Amino acid sequence: MKLYNIYKEGMIINPDGVAIDCNEENYSYREFDMKIQRLAYKIREEGIMQNSKILMVVDHPLIFVTTFFALSYLGTVIMPIYTKTGLNKMEDIIDTYDINYIVKESKLEKLKFNKKYQYINDIEELTLYKCSECIDATLESVKLILFTSGTTNIPKSIMLSNDNILSNVKAISAYLKLNSTDNILLIKDLSHSSSIIGELLVGIFNGCKIVLNYSLPRINSILKLISTKKISIFFAVPTLLKGIVEYSKLKKYDMSSLRIINFYGASMHSKDIMKVIEKFPKVNLIYSYGQTEASPRVTYIEKKDLLTHSSSSGKAIEKVIVEVLNESGDVAAPMEIGEITIIGPNVMLGYYRNEDKTRKTIKNNRLYSGDLGYMDDEGFLYVIGRKDNMIISAGKNIYPEEIEGVLTSYKDIKEVLVVDKKNDNATSELIAYVVLNENVHLNNEAIYVYSRIHLENYKIPKEIIVVKQLEKTASGKIKRINKIKE
Repeated sequence: MKLYNIYKEGMIINPDGVAIDCNEENYSYREFDMKIQRLAYKIREEGIMQNSKILMVVDHPLIFVTTFFALSYLGTVIMPIYTKTGLNKMEDIIDTYDINYIVKESKLEKLKFNKKYQYINDIEELTLYKCSECIDATLESVKLILFTSGTTNIPKSIMLSNDNILSNVKAISAYLKLNSTDNILLIKDLSHSSSIIGELLVGIFNGCKIVLNYSLPRINSILKLISTKKISIFFAVPTLLKGIVEYSKLKKYDMSSLRIINFYGASMHSKDIMKVIEKFPKVNLIYSYGQTEASPRVTYIEKKDLLTHSSSSGKAIEKVIVEVLNESGDVAAPMEIGEITIIGPNVMLGYYRNEDKTRKTIKNNRLYSGDLGYMDDEGFLYVIGRKDNMIISAGKNIYPEEIEGVLTSYKDIKEVLVVDKKNDNATSELIAYVVLNENVHLNNEAIYVYSRIHLENYKIPKEIIVVKQLEKTASGKIKRINKIKE
């Protein structure tokens, strides 16, 4: 089964409805299908065949969506990559994974690939290069390979099958209760799993209108699009959502079309959740937790439960089992901290060309997430942080994500990164790098008072340092690094 069948489902539901709306260009599902197939035929004429590995380097959202579905129509293995990854890293990926072809947006002129990759042709807005003849027979069931950050120069490459993707699309569709009258706004980079699967494919599968935004995602432009395009489903990371709620001119925009705001990437402090609910009382606020290895959604929690379980990640999506395992490998008791594991059709096939990492991550069809958390007595999941991020200080386990959540809820703070630094006694001291909201100044004493109210003493940062910005990943998450430019 081709990944393209997801598009066909949407076309059956809403053939004459608008599929794609981008900067005043509108295409119905029928019209966009013709556009996709025209591009697919042109690409196939250049020798690209089923199961070819395609590094897709496209920034413009309309070109991205057209190219993505054209390649899925041909049955290729699509490997989309963040266009700001860097040329050297891209070429390392091409050589490491024996990429067959590069499909690059022609306007990305700064990306001049090595001459050893054979230029083929320019097709519409795309430039094609041939890199390798080798077709990997082991990828027969793989439809999408997504890259996530790694500690080496080569990022992890996550293999997803059609069944992985379709199971997640159906589960997300179920909790969002989507229908063909919904309008979905996409504002984030489309190379990320949440954007491709959790937003684009979910919307297309249900015959929704997908509104693409190519301009910088400034708050005023986002609110204008929600208002003018009558957006009903909006996805956002907590930082953006907090910025929208605190935007001084929010009232001038008509937000009445919104029925769901789905935030992801990190949970939000109860104070910030209440602010969102107060600003959007008629909207169903949903938080979803997941990771790319799980295609990507794992759990969700709606407004009615967020009000009583504000820091929870909710319960498992349909057909997925989430269990917390303790250090003995047994299912943890309620409130007992352990590693979050996932069983279900959404669990990835593995890491491409990294069998050792795959064996450590998937055991007996169970995905070990690398996240620590616990279940409460009602079966709600609470994620407290990454195993790799845990800091041990004076014999106590400290989870920086918890501290970041508390500090981010402070009125003057926009973003936070907490790291540890060894002092002269070789013990860990916590350092908080903070980005302040516009036109405010750091009030250390006020922040320390706030911290003492919400955190135990050993979790309060020793030092708070103001920085202009924190480096982000392609998905908008803050990069967890130990040295920050002030």
